Amino acid sequence: MRFLVSCSLFAIAGFASASFDLILVSDLNNHCVHRYDGDTGTYLGSFGNNILVTPLSITVDQTLGIAYVGDDGVGLVAMNYNTGQVLWTNNGINLISDLAPLSNGGVMRTINQNLTSTAFQTFASPSTSSTATSYTNSVSSSWGTVGRDGAGDYLVQDRTSNRILRYNPAGFTAPELAGVTGSFVASSTGAVSSDRIISLTTSGAMVCASTQSATLVGSTGSLPTGSWTSVTEAAFGHANFAWGLGTNASGTRLQRYQRGVSNNTFSPIGTQIGLTQVGSATGMAVVVAPEPGSLLTLSLAALALRRKRTR
Repeated sequence: MRFLVSCSLFAIAGFASASFDLILVSDLNNHCVHRYDGDTGTYLGSFGNNILVTPLSITVDQTLGIAYVGDDGVGLVAMNYNTGQVLWTNNGINLISDLAPLSNGGVMRTINQNLTSTAFQTFASPSTSSTATSYTNSVSSSWGTVGRDGAGDYLVQDRTSNRILRYNPAGFTAPELAGVTGSFVASSTGAVSSDRIISLTTSGAMVCASTQSATLVGSTGSLPTGSWTSVTEAAFGHANFAWGLGTNASGTRLQRYQRGVSNNTFSPIGTQIGLTQVGSATGMAVVVAPEPGSLLTLSLAALALRRKRTR
């Protein structure tokens, strides 16, 4: 009964909060995806525990309510991020470095291997087919962040040359724009919004560039508290906020960043959240301001799981 009351209060609180960010973190060691309330740091359980083997990346399609997980042992796995239900798997799509959703259930990925000239690939029907459209580049690189901007163009991060490339999906096999060589210095994977692409430097500072000009916007933000020993992912939150995932001497850390009023510099704000449940973080995705119905579904799913374990 106490657990039911707690779930009910959590759902009610969701109705009053329009700025809730649901943080999803893929965990290599524990073979699952963890859920956190970004505003409070509250742990909201995990899913995929009996399905995932080597989860290396994650993205979400909020329109469909799906979390796509790139798993080297299983392939591409689609799950309902509220209930944890497995919707489908495709073991022909693996070696995934970064993922991003396309419209109508499609996905795009960069490959988790260095020294390949395939910058990224798109999959129109990943639930039923492994057929991909490959976008190549003459430069071999360690390809990182991938995503689609508001103009419909594809952006990909070249981590070897520290630059951003933009491709037109209407048939270009070479980049429209090869910009800012040596300028987008970032080590983590990141995210693409309608007009910006973000990532993290090795020390946890956030770097931001325009998706259209491929030039840096503003300057690199300040460093988060503590010396970060590794960085994993950057992702956009609601409004002018973003999130960074990394580690320091205290373990896996989640840091909120805020975009400046007069420029596009993202700087850390607030207290870091320690993700003590995470063994080895490999990726992060953010569900921005879920509707109250999603929060209620998540609460009921947690209750059902508790009842099952009690039995």
